[in-house]
Amino acid sequence: MDVQLANNKVKAYLLPNDKEVTILGWVSLRKGEGNTTVALNELRLQYEKIIVRPVYAVSESYWLHMLSLGLVDKLINEDGREILPKPRSCATIFDLLRSSNKEDQHVKRKWSETQNDLLRKLA
Repeated sequence: MDVQLANNKVKAYLLPNDKEVTILGWVSLRKGEGNTTVALNELRLQYEKIIVRPVYAVSESYWLHMLSLGLVDKLINEDGREILPKPRSCATIFDLLRSSNKEDQHVKRKWSETQNDLLRKLA
């Protein structure tokens, strides 16, 4: 099914199935304006699960970013295998925790407790 989303700024070829939709084709007609985000949020209002298939190597990082934002739920490559997010290093996690705002103090405290527990177990 061909659809236009984000005020006709995104063209998509979709395969809907009850509560989930598979994106088979996607073209943002005005790149760099955030129209993909708008269009995916429009789809989220209609479907509980959004799958992108196939994701080719050239667009993998783009769709991984959409996955990290929670705008899509699953990515499948051209070989039919699920593409998983790359794990972040501990240093990256610590940097994110240090730079987060004060609302996240509870998360920081819990992470610090977990980190201390791990260090005690390793000692």
